[in-house]
Amino acid sequence: MSSDRREQAEQRLLDVERENQRLQAAASMKTIRGDAYKASFDRNVEQRTQDNVKPSEVVATLESQVEEQNQRLQLVVDRQTADHGILSFRADESEGRVAELTKVRVASLS
Repeated sequence: MSSDRREQAEQRLLDVERENQRLQAAASMKTIRGDAYKASFDRNVEQRTQDNVKPSEVVATLESQVEEQNQRLQLVVDRQTADHGILSFRADESEGRVAELTKVRVASLS
C-alpha cells in the first residue's frame, strides 16, 4: 500500500513537472510573441517618425526657398525704384535744358 501511495505521489510529481514545463513553454512563447509584437510596433513607430520628418524637411526647404525668392524680388523692386528715381531726375534735367534752349533760341530769333 505504501508503494502504491509512493507510485501515485511520484506520478503526481511527474504530472506536475510536465504541467509546469508546459506552462513555462507557453509563457516563453507568449513572451517571445510579445517581444516580436513590441519590436514590430517600435519599427512602425520609428518608420512613421521618419516619414513625418521627411515632409517637415521638405516644408522647411520650400519655406527657405520662398524666403530667398522674396528677398530677390525685393532687391529687384528696390533696384527698379532707384532706376525710376534716376530716370525721373534725368527727365527733369532734360526738360530744364529744353526750356533753356528754347529761351536761347527765342532770344536769338528776336
